[in-house]
Amino acid sequence: MKLGQPWGRKADVNPRGPMTDVVERSLEHLPTRISRLVYLSSLYDPYTGRYLHEGWIGAASPDEIHQVMRRKHLQAFENVLELPLQSLCEELTEHFSSLPGSVTETARLWLDTEPFREMIPAGSSPVGRDLLVSQIRTALKVLVRAGSG
Repeated sequence: MKLGQPWGRKADVNPRGPMTDVVERSLEHLPTRISRLVYLSSLYDPYTGRYLHEGWIGAASPDEIHQVMRRKHLQAFENVLELPLQSLCEELTEHFSSLPGSVTETARLWLDTEPFREMIPAGSSPVGRDLLVSQIRTALKVLVRAGSG
């Protein structure tokens, strides 16, 4: 399911160039689709609309880094949208298990503060945005209920 919008004319960055390989190697170390989405969204500055990773500045130009990260963020977003509810619950559980606190406490916090909204890439479709929010909310409610019972 491809819900994203085209990124415009900046597509002259080679999608299989060296920077793409660097990013893909970094993402390979993340165990789940949701952890990849969390990671990529953490590199996005909502005040400037740019992606930045200080460690990659010597590997490519800031514009190339931004373009590759933007494309990978949208792909990660779409990959999470394709997850069935049970798989999303499992991935959230695995991700939350790597954080301080219990899975149930973290799920409650996410329901309250909705940090998953920050994971939606700029340029994604309104349908995709709504779907992600709905899917994650539902999965979080399942996790809270499972931890409470």
